[in-house]
Amino acid sequence: MGSFTIEFRLLPGFFDGTSMLFACTGFASGKKSGIEIVLRGRRVVARLYRVFRDSTGRRIDVMLNRGRALDEGQWSHYSLSFDRISGKIVSRLNGEEQEVAYVTIDGAPFNGVFEPTMPCEDLPIAVIGKNYTGILDEFRISYRHADDLKKETDIAIKNYRQPDAIGREPVNREGVLTSPVYAFPLTGTRVIEFGWEELLNRNSHVWTEFRISDDLFDRNDQSLKWYRIDNHQRNIYLKKAGDLYLRGKYYQWRMHFVPSPDGTTAPVVRDVALHYQLDRPPKAPLFVETTGTGDAKVRLRWKKNVEHDIFGYRVYYGIRPGKYDGVISTVGGSRITNASAGRGNYVEVELTNNVIAENYPGDAGVLTYPLLKNNVLYFFAVSAYDSYRPDTRYNHESEFSKEVTARPLAGSEINN
Repeated sequence: MGSFTIEFRLLPGFFDGTSMLFACTGFASGKKSGIEIVLRGRRVVARLYRVFRDSTGRRIDVMLNRGRALDEGQWSHYSLSFDRISGKIVSRLNGEEQEVAYVTIDGAPFNGVFEPTMPCEDLPIAVIGKNYTGILDEFRISYRHADDLKKETDIAIKNYRQPDAIGREPVNREGVLTSPVYAFPLTGTRVIEFGWEELLNRNSHVWTEFRISDDLFDRNDQSLKWYRIDNHQRNIYLKKAGDLYLRGKYYQWRMHFVPSPDGTTAPVVRDVALHYQLDRPPKAPLFVETTGTGDAKVRLRWKKNVEHDIFGYRVYYGIRPGKYDGVISTVGGSRITNASAGRGNYVEVELTNNVIAENYPGDAGVLTYPLLKNNVLYFFAVSAYDSYRPDTRYNHESEFSKEVTARPLAGSEINN
C-alpha cells in the first residue's frame, strides 16, 4: 500500500448504537488486522488495526475517535486519507480536518514513516453498511492522497438537499491505474505506438494518459503534464510540448476505468504494449589523421559521418595519451560540422591558440585547455554528436575516434 483515501457521503436514518460503514479486516495472523470506519452515535470514527509497521516489523494500531457530530437530516461527506510521504493520516468531515496523526518514528512528519501494509492474505471482501440505517453514496477507495483528489472531492462535499432533490452533477466515478515510472536505455527515445486490448462491457469506458521526460520524475509528480491518448496511438513523439517534442528517457502511463452508470459492469484491459525507437549516438569518426603542423598549430581531418541527424564534432586534446585537457567544438565562431567538408568527404580543421581561446569557457573546472607550444607532443581524438538537444546533457555523443598525435613545429629559420 501507498497513499490512499477512503471517502463517501452519508445520510443516516437514525443515530442509535453502532453501525459499520466500512470494514475490511481479518484474523489470519491471530490478531485483528485491517480497517474499520464506524458510525458510533453521531460521530464517524476510524480504526486501523495493525495496518502500519516500522522498520523492525512491529505493527501498530491507529485510532481516530474524535470528530464533530453529524447533523440530523443533512448529507455529510467523510474521508480518511493517508500520505505515504509525510506519514500524515487524517479524518475529514465535509472537507474540514477532524483528527490528525503522523504514523512515524516520533510523531513528526516525514521522519521514518511507517509502511502501510495489510498483514492478512485472507481478508474478506469489504463490508459496507452493516447494521446501518440510512443512505451511503459515492463510496470510493483511491490509491491517492486526498490533495490529489481535490477536484472530485469538492464535488462530493457539496451540501445536498433531501434524497428526492439531490441535484448532483452527472458523473461516473472512475478507477485509476497508474504505472510505475519506466526507463528507456537512452534519452530522446521516440514512442512509435502505445496500445492495449480492451473489452468494454455494456456502457463502460476506458481512457488513457501518457507522459515522458528526459529527467527522472516521481510517480506522483504533479508538475509534469499528462497527455490524453487513444488506443493504439501512433507517433507520440511528433507531439510538440513547448519548444520540444514528446521524447525522453523516462515515461509513465495511467488508465481511467469508467464503469457503467448503474455500476454493474466495468471495462477489462490486457496486453498493454509500447513500441519505441531509440535515438542512438552517432558512430565514432573514422580515418582521423594529422595533415600538417606549423608554428603553434595543428591540422586534423577525418571522414565525415553520414547519419541523418549528425549535428557536429568535438576535438579532444591533451598532453597525455587518453587524458584530454580541452574540448574544441567551434572554429571561428562556427560549429565544426559536415559543412566544413564542402563537397568532399573529409572534414578538416586547423587548431590554433586563437581557436583554443574561443572554446575556453573561463571556468573549465578539471579541464585546463593548454595552449599549443612548439615541440610538445599532443594527443587528439574526435567525437560526433547528433541534433537532439545539443549542448545539453541529454545530447547523444559518439565514442572517441582512434587517437592520433601531432607536434607543432615552427620550421626552419633558414631559407633555401
